[in-house]
Amino acid sequence: MVAGEKLLILLKAPRRGLVKTRLASELDEDSALAIYQELLDIVISRMESLQDVELHYSPADADAQVASFLKPGWKAYPQTEGDLGVRIQNAFAQAFQRGGQRVVMIGADCPEVCASDISDAWSALTTRDLALGPATDGGYWLIGLSKPQPHLFTEIRWSTDTVLTKTLALAQTSGLTHHLLRPLSDVDTQADWKNHLARRSAQRLASVADFR
Repeated sequence: MVAGEKLLILLKAPRRGLVKTRLASELDEDSALAIYQELLDIVISRMESLQDVELHYSPADADAQVASFLKPGWKAYPQTEGDLGVRIQNAFAQAFQRGGQRVVMIGADCPEVCASDISDAWSALTTRDLALGPATDGGYWLIGLSKPQPHLFTEIRWSTDTVLTKTLALAQTSGLTHHLLRPLSDVDTQADWKNHLARRSAQRLASVADFR
């Protein structure tokens, strides 16, 4: 990690009724909260080796709750008001104002993301304008920029399967160069969670077999 490389983690305070509403509609609010808390713990622990990390949280009164997630060198900032696009755009703008040169953002619902993915994005941004981690649902689990690009967060129908393709189309129209990282899965539904658990179980079994 070198000067100017920042990671932003966009998250919600783990509160009942606030997180994973699609999961809550399929299961219940307590189960959705427990799953989100586990996802958040996984992502935070996997990023623990990184230094210049900013947690951008909502709601704004969750500062004390979010403080428990901070690691050495990390900072936390409340998200601004507005829809997801406005909040992402503002978080990027603030990070660049604080000295960011290659700024990468992830959410808290992609349990397979690793610190090496962030390093790959930072590396790509030394020669590209945009880095994207394609999500299997048609969105993206990571976006990285080498300078502010507010137009990439307008005209987007968030939480649909067109987010990635629309973002790439906006980038192409603007003449931006881009790099795609490996595809990963977010956890938004009960099926997503079951698939994650199945992959995790298979990986553990493979690790045991390799050890033997």
